[in-house]
Amino acid sequence: MVNLNRQGRITRWVDYWDGRHFGTDNLTKSRLPADQFPKDFKESLSGETAARGIRSVSNSLNAALRNGDGAAAASLFASDAVFEDMPAHVQLPGPRSIGAYLTSAAGIRSTAAISW
Repeated sequence: MVNLNRQGRITRWVDYWDGRHFGTDNLTKSRLPADQFPKDFKESLSGETAARGIRSVSNSLNAALRNGDGAAAASLFASDAVFEDMPAHVQLPGPRSIGAYLTSAAGIRSTAAISW
């Protein structure tokens, strides 16, 4: 994710890192304790610059995922959308497949012993 200010300059850059090759033991050793992990990714530094439509869909998607409602989340995707879960190496074409996947993932989330 890249945030730009009104002058078009980068104010924040959050990148995806695929650490599967790093190994579980190395990851465990380098993991920060929960009380030291950042509570945000400095989104307040850049302010809100997204268009109203993007904010609306993002808020709706966030609410659907938070509530474990994969069908509601899937309804936000276009008919030709492809959802890609990069860590899982999964590509899902279309809202129907996306909804089934997100519904399944919501079930995993609700029973997992991790904090979100």
